[in-house]
Amino acid sequence: VYNGGRITALVSKQGIQYLVVPNQYRIDAESGSPQQILSAEQILEKLKFKLENIILTEELTVEELKLCYFPSIIDTKEGEFQMVPVWKITLRDSLAEFTYLFHAIDGVEILW
Repeated sequence: VYNGGRITALVSKQGIQYLVVPNQYRIDAESGSPQQILSAEQILEKLKFKLENIILTEELTVEELKLCYFPSIIDTKEGEFQMVPVWKITLRDSLAEFTYLFHAIDGVEILW
């Protein structure tokens, strides 16, 4: 289950045998014009700023940094949302994994 949606998959030694993705997304022609996104370096600077006042007992390693889309809720009653571009950053230390999302256009952290 991801953000209210459910993806069902049957995987065998031969690979994916069955896949159901019930929430297909409709592209709205009025979604807007293309916009410039922040670079990976700019987003890492925002993460560094966020973490600089935290006392760490060990180093964090960036395990993954990728650009993807995340559903931003517009109207919960109607189940309406907008897919927004985000930078997903996964950090790891020896005990845990931490994931942060930042809006790829304005750099604001998305709390999820």
